[in-house]
Amino acid sequence: MLWGNLGPIQKADVSNGAYSVSLTGEHIVKLTVKRTFVTANLTVLLVDKTMPMTFRLSHAEKLTGTVDVTKVYRVPGISPMSEKKPAQLKGEPIPDMRLDLNPFLDDLPPREAIEVQVNGPSDVKVWTYRGKLVVRTKKELITPVGLPVYGVSGWRIYEVENPMPVLVLLDEGEQHYAYIPEDSIADLANGGAK
Repeated sequence: MLWGNLGPIQKADVSNGAYSVSLTGEHIVKLTVKRTFVTANLTVLLVDKTMPMTFRLSHAEKLTGTVDVTKVYRVPGISPMSEKKPAQLKGEPIPDMRLDLNPFLDDLPPREAIEVQVNGPSDVKVWTYRGKLVVRTKKELITPVGLPVYGVSGWRIYEVENPMPVLVLLDEGEQHYAYIPEDSIADLANGGAK
């Protein structure tokens, strides 16, 4: 973190049962691989932060024994562990272009979002929002490609620019499908659902 001291971790979670996560001290996340050849997302929320950090995990080798890897990340702000606080931070904060999607994580979409009926897994919800599809699920969206936003509770939000009537999702290695009415997709293509 800026201004010296490490930021303590409030919570860490992993999106796939192929990994387990535990906190070993205030600043250390320990990952254990249970199954090989599985990708997942690690979400870490620091104390006094509202936006979690998300890391993509990929494990492709059968490892034996213990492997220690240290990764240090910097985030904007002041650590709650810092003794000195600056009177004013210089420079402009880096804008988070995804803040407009955060309400979808809590299933509280903006008023201008229009819910689209979906036939598929019960944890999949879809809206049209600003000319794009927004998908809320606990699964990984494989097709079509979307820009993800991750929540600490395991929910994921994907913003899909090139929507298709079929969503292909992955959950612990198993594919799932969600079907969107083609007229909703056509409305987006014609600019009608913005």
